[in-house]
Amino acid sequence: MRTGPYLPGTPDVESYEPLLRRQTALLAFVIAFTLLVSTGLALDVYFGY
Repeated sequence: MRTGPYLPGTPDVESYEPLLRRQTALLAFVIAFTLLVSTGLALDVYFGY
């Protein structure tokens, strides 16, 4: 076990990683949802529904 400046920094990295993953997943979901809605609206306008 190494004692030094690296030890206090490790929990921060571990706590930041799931938050970053959740943020990127949420961002991807929002982008996919907006793309789906926009394509649905475009198809509705195109087909005249």
